[in-house]
Amino acid sequence: MVQEGDQPVRFAWTQNGRPLDARLGVRTSQLDAYTSILVVERASSAHSGNYTCTATNAADATSSTATLTVSGK
Repeated sequence: MVQEGDQPVRFAWTQNGRPLDARLGVRTSQLDAYTSILVVERASSAHSGNYTCTATNAADATSSTATLTVSGK
């Protein structure tokens, strides 16, 4: 979530440094001008990895990375 900044803010998500693969059942949604979420449908070990969200506007860019570990199937 970006807390403030000049609009428009554009969000881009990656998994392990690559664009998300929609075939894996991963999607993103922008809730408002400053919030984007990642949704993983039916999580499996294929979803494990580092997910990075990059928020960009005309002035700057900022990123945040989280690690998802799925045990089992």
